[in-house]
Formats: sequence, C-alpha cells, structure tokens
Amino acid sequence: MWITIAILLLVGLFLFILEAVLPGGVVGTIGAVLIIVSAVLCYNQYGAATGSLYLLGSFALAVAVGFSAFFLIAKRLALSPPGPSRPDEEEDIAGAVGYVAKRLTPTGYVEIDGQRRSARAETSIKAVEKGEEVVVVGRDGVYLVVAPTRED
Repeated sequence: MWITIAILLLVGLFLFILEAVLPGGVVGTIGAVLIIVSAVLCYNQYGAATGSLYLLGSFALAVAVGFSAFFLIAKRLALSPPGPSRPDEEEDIAGAVGYVAKRLTPTGYVEIDGQRRSARAETSIKAVEKGEEVVVVGRDGVYLVVAPTRED
C-alpha cells in the first residue's frame, strides 16, 4: 500500500511542477487531489498519527516544490528577454536566417544570430513549428516578420 501512496504523492508533485509551466489551475488541482487521496489512504492504512505527519510533510513538500518550480521558471524567463523593445534599437536584419524558438501562431519567438527575438509569421494560415528555419522578410512594430525557408 505504501507504494500506491508514494506514487500518488510523486505524481501529484509532478503535476504541481507542470502547473508552473502550463498555468490554468486544472493540472495543479488534479495534483492537489492526488496528494489528498494519498493522505487519506495513509490515514486509513497507518492510523491518525502517521496520517497527520504524512499530511503535514506532503503539504510542506508540495508548497516547496510548487514555489521552487514557479520561481525557477520565472527566473529563466526574466533572464532571457525577447530582444530589443524598439525597432530603432537594432540594424535592419531583413534576409537574416534563423530558427523558431517558440511556435509562431502567428506570433512567438525566433532565434537569429544567437539572440531571441519577438516574431510574427508572414501568414497566419499555418503555424510555424519550433525548430523550423525561417528568414526575416520585414518588420511590424516590435515584431520581426518571418517566413519559413521551405514550403510544404
């Protein structure tokens, strides 16, 4: 039975970490429910004293994991800004080739010359997937306008 309790706790904690990446509340709520179910199983199997200690420990662990995941992701995002905020801060890079760092639907990020920049796909008919090679065809405000180098 302790294996079931441990698996429920670990899956719940994993879902808490996933909530930091995919915000919305649903994944974190499912993780909390799994942790509560594991605590109820612990109460039923091992008694009130062990169940209470388990509940306190799992709650503290869930809070620590949740906050750690959130702050690590926030720190990573804060340290990798999308690039210049004004078009006049950089040279004209029309014709430069790079790759999609975050899926363009139609906006996202591309990496050109080692720099991550805000970008918009030239057409919004089809999303440009992460990793695809793109070429800069112009600028639209703070966005670089890009097109895939190969057509499907």
